Order: sequence, then structure tokens, then C-alpha cells
Amino acid sequence: MNEIDFFLELLDDEKEIDYILEVFDETVPGHSKKSSSTMERKKQYIKLVFQGRTVRMKRKRKKGHPFYTYINKYKLISKTDDMKVEDFFIQLQQLEDTAANYRFAQALLNFPNETREKMPLMIENFKNGKDPFALGDIFETEEEWKNHFRRTKRFLGEKMTEAFLGDIKKYFSEDILNKVKELEKITADFKVWEINQKINELGENYPALAIIYSFIETHPDEDQDILHALTLECAIKLMKELSSICKNETVEDQEFKEQIQKLKDEIEGKDKKIVTINNRLRDIRKLQQQEAKEQERLQKKELDLLRQLKEKERKLDATSLSFQLKIKDINATHIKEYDQLKNEVNVLHNQINDLQKYLQDKSTPKFAVVYTCSTHIIEMMYPEVLVTHVSQWETFKHKISSVKQLYIQRNGMSTPQFFKIKEEAKKFGIKDEAFQADSVKGVIDWIGYYKIQGRVKN
Repeated sequence: MNEIDFFLELLDDEKEIDYILEVFDETVPGHSKKSSSTMERKKQYIKLVFQGRTVRMKRKRKKGHPFYTYINKYKLISKTDDMKVEDFFIQLQQLEDTAANYRFAQALLNFPNETREKMPLMIENFKNGKDPFALGDIFETEEEWKNHFRRTKRFLGEKMTEAFLGDIKKYFSEDILNKVKELEKITADFKVWEINQKINELGENYPALAIIYSFIETHPDEDQDILHALTLECAIKLMKELSSICKNETVEDQEFKEQIQKLKDEIEGKDKKIVTINNRLRDIRKLQQQEAKEQERLQKKELDLLRQLKEKERKLDATSLSFQLKIKDINATHIKEYDQLKNEVNVLHNQINDLQKYLQDKSTPKFAVVYTCSTHIIEMMYPEVLVTHVSQWETFKHKISSVKQLYIQRNGMSTPQFFKIKEEAKKFGIKDEAFQADSVKGVIDWIGYYKIQGRVKN
């Protein structure tokens, strides 16, 4: 069992398993959602990811081993620079409540060769239900424990000030960090007995925390007890400042909650408007269904008239043939019948032409609309009108050759794009007109207005 196999054996947190797949942008084959696959199946697939054997990993071909790329994302366990491997493994053993896979990763990152040597015993412990890091390193005397404590704790001895300052600095605000940098040249010439005096003199422009911190950094050779005391004073001042910030944030949190409630109220109002729009859409769909039924009835009527026309034409042809054969013998009655049939045919032709023109007018859009709002509700409300979002213009422009008028929503459209659409519409012989609308409702109202305007003109 290698380090990847053992790491995955120790890994039992499904959230971290899903996070690993997310880091490498991978999905278990055959499972579109992470939750639809078992933990064991996911871990088997993660093994292929760590080995760089999936299709996606082969395509990426990134530098570095995927497994070590991932475990390097872990926050490192605190340790001294000169910590020995034995002390480090004892420290990992004492962290038995911390996830075993995390501790194993820390061991690989800090002491890779020694960790691989200890792996057989760690694997045996795991198989026997023990903590993998229970490697038998125990203290037989109090002195051994004290020596281990001194070697592994950062806040002891001469390095205490340096370690403590490094941790404190992580919590400094950007403003404090800038002040500390400004003070480097100023505090370098301070004497230790002048600190309080300098704090009073510089207090108007520099906080005491920054002055003391800068003094410690610029006087590493000062008496260690004094530096320790000043370091603790820095920590106390930092805690006071953070406490003040927390109180201010509590007030800001209350204001934020009030803003959230205001937004919730606004959303509730929007929801009511959405219900109103949905009701209107339902009514529009009913009208569209009625129009569809009416169009179907007219189409049936057209077919019936065509059938009647064919029948009349057949009779006319028969009568015409008979008239030609018996032209000399035909009487006034036959002539009258012929003229009557001819008139009926002409009437039917006119009716069919009128009906076809009506159906064509009903089905052919009179105008087209280009809008900029992010929605598809407009196409649903006016399926009989050629409408499109500005992002689809290149495809849409080939569909509007039959219209005579193009309306363009000016809001949200760049000037170059607006004039480009006008120019291309002109090439098709289509007139254009711009309109202003700052919402979906505004666009819908304008289309309704143009439809009514078109009916009045017709």
C-alpha cells in the first residue's frame, strides 16, 4: 500500500471527498451529481485523479504530482524550524482528535522519507483499529516530557519574541501595518527608557501598538525579559483593538439585518407582481388557443372552398366542351347556364384570394423587435411577432426579410451595435425605429402598442 492508498483509506469525510473532486473539476463517470455516487466509488475515482489517469487529468498535463498538489493546500501544523522527526510524530500522536488523513499528509510534507519508513507500522495500527500514529514513542520520565515540550513549543526561549510577534502581526489591519513600516527608521534610534515618552509624542499620528511593535522589531538585541514584556503589551493592545472592532461590527450587523429585511419586503412585493404577470400570461395563452382554433376553422373553410372550386371548374370544363361541340345548336338557355357558372367560378376565385390574403396577413409578422432585457417571456407573450435578444442578431437578421419595420430597444445597447443593426436593416430594405424601455414590462407594452398601431393602419 503506497501513500495515496493509505491516505484514501484514512479519508472518511464525505465533504472533503466531494471537495477533492471539485478542486480537480472531476465527476465520477455515470453520476452527474456528486451525491448520487457512494463514498467508496468516489474514493476509487479520486485514486485515478491523484495518479493522473483520468481523461481530464491527462488533458491538463500540469506540472507536479496531483496528490501532492492537493495535500499542499492543507494548513501546516505549527512546528519549530529545528523540530526533530521523533518530536513531530509525538505531536501528531497527541492530536488524535484531528483527522488521520490530515495528520498523515502533514507527516509526508514535513518528513517524507521518515514517514514512508514508518508506514508499515502505521498501516498495521490502522488495520487493528488503533490510531495510526500510536508508534510507541512514550515518555518514561518527567524530564523527557519537559525536554520534548521545550523542543516543540514555539513560545519558549530566545525565539519566543520572534514567534509571538509573527503571530500577532497576522491580525494587524492594513493601516497598522503601514504605520509599522513608517516607524522603522524612527524607532531604530529610540532608547528603551524613552518608549512611554515617544508614545505620548507620536500618539497623534501613530497608535501605541504600532510604536511598541516597531521598537521590538528594530531592537532585537535588547534585554529579552524587556522584549517579552513589550510583546505581551502588544498582544493586550491588539486584543483591546479587536474587541472594539467586534463591537462596531455588531452595530453594523444590526444595520445589515435591517437591510436584509428591507430586501425581503421588496422581494415579497416583486413576488406579488410575478403572480399578476403569471395570471396575465395565463389569459394570453387562452386567447392564443382561441386564435389557433379560429385559424384552424378558416383553414378548413379554405379547403372546402377549394373543393367547391374544383367541382365548379370541372362542370365548367364539361359545359365548355359541350358548347364547343354544339356551338351551332346551343340555345339561350345553355349560354345563360354557362355565364352563370362562369360568374360563380369568378366569385369563388375572389373569395379564395381574399381568404388566402387574410390568412397570410394573420401568419406573416408585420414587424420585428430587437430587445436587450435578459428574459424569454417576450417570445412567450407574442409568438406571432418576430422578436429576439440583441445577442442573437446575427442569426435573427436572416429571418426578417418578410417584415417592413424593425423596432429596436435603445436601452442597454452600445452605440456601435445600435448603428450596426440599423445599417444591416437598411440593406434588407427594412425601416427601423428605436424605442426606450427600462424593463421587460416596458418592452411588452411597446410591442402591444405597435400591434395596435399596425391594425389601425391596415
